[in-house]
Amino acid sequence: MFQMTVENFLLMLVLILGYTMIVFVRESVSYSAPYIAEDEQLSFNDLGLIVSSQKLGYTMIKFVGGSMVDLLDPGNVFISSVILSGLSGMVFTACSSVTTFSFTWFLSGLIQGPSWPACAVLMRKAFRGNQFATWWSVLSASSNLAAFIGPLVSQTFNSAYPWRVGFVFFGSLSIIVAAVGGLLLLNLQPKKTGGDETRREEKDSKSWSLRSLLTPIMLVLCFDYFLLSVVRGACCDWSQHYLMQEKKQSVITGGQFISSLEIGGMVGSIMAGYMSDAPVSKNKHQASGRLKTQLLFSCFLTVSLSCLIFNVNSHSSQIWLHSVGFFLGFSVYGCINIIGILCLEVSPSHLSGTAVSVATLAASVGRVVAGYPLTVIASYFSWHQSFMTALLVSLVSLLASGVVMAMVNHKHKMELKHKKL
Repeated sequence: MFQMTVENFLLMLVLILGYTMIVFVRESVSYSAPYIAEDEQLSFNDLGLIVSSQKLGYTMIKFVGGSMVDLLDPGNVFISSVILSGLSGMVFTACSSVTTFSFTWFLSGLIQGPSWPACAVLMRKAFRGNQFATWWSVLSASSNLAAFIGPLVSQTFNSAYPWRVGFVFFGSLSIIVAAVGGLLLLNLQPKKTGGDETRREEKDSKSWSLRSLLTPIMLVLCFDYFLLSVVRGACCDWSQHYLMQEKKQSVITGGQFISSLEIGGMVGSIMAGYMSDAPVSKNKHQASGRLKTQLLFSCFLTVSLSCLIFNVNSHSSQIWLHSVGFFLGFSVYGCINIIGILCLEVSPSHLSGTAVSVATLAASVGRVVAGYPLTVIASYFSWHQSFMTALLVSLVSLLASGVVMAMVNHKHKMELKHKKL
């Protein structure tokens, strides 16, 4: 399962390093917020506007960016995104007002939007179905790792130099990485090694059509992705407040719980990919094999969230708290990883970028719902009710996964019956 050609190894290296630089640049304002606020005399409302402008640009371009990747060369799109992302970070240092900061960071969000769909298209072309999920998970985990170590690196730079130095350094490094990666990609023409062997489109169906993408299976998968993103938002954004308000834990314990959750997320993402590839190696029907793993992780998610709600209190040991946090992250990130892969694999190969964009758009809506609505529930009732809502959502997600499996199995039986006829 882990056999890899030199070409695919170099491709993975380019994607990991390039996307790591994109993550560093994307989060650089958040990492350096106190220093920017002090040097530029900005309020935290101003900083919030700057960060939100980038999120707005990133969200706006998601759908268009995926379609762009389907129409253009994904390698060129990815390298251009890394280069322009680095340049946007450097241009940001030349700004001096909230308006120019926000506009530049909005453009940065637009620039970075097509990068992830480009990664998806390149990997789908390069890896067989029984390897795709594993290496997709490695790429996903590497981006999580970049987000984990980014604050540490930024803190080191900002404590020794003005904040602009760090922006210029990471911007320049992004351009260098992209230039080297671009030269490598010019010589890498990944063969279709089997990743497209189960695609169901005809050779003459190369036209761009939402009807061929938004099938009932895809729509239910996107709905499941939305639900899982709500649960993820509750766990990642609000579990620290939940532990402090409802379980009477300290701020330090809450922060350690989040760290355990993120570490579990990195491990769970890779394990989910590897475990979902294993049945595919024995069964050519990819979606059915991956859905079994998805159902397993969904059950694990519901159990882990139940443990947080019903089996954690003010007297719980640190080992138990960290274990719950680890396995909660393990299961929620594992579920999200497999759902993303399924959305890609059930879509026509010539619409891979658009499929990723549609799926991530559903996930973004889920994260929005996990924000303000859950805090409203907490303010009117309690954080316990908010997390009970998240538990209910996880149960609906489990049901949605079961519905998708039934739909996939029915479609597979119909295809076999049609072939026999």
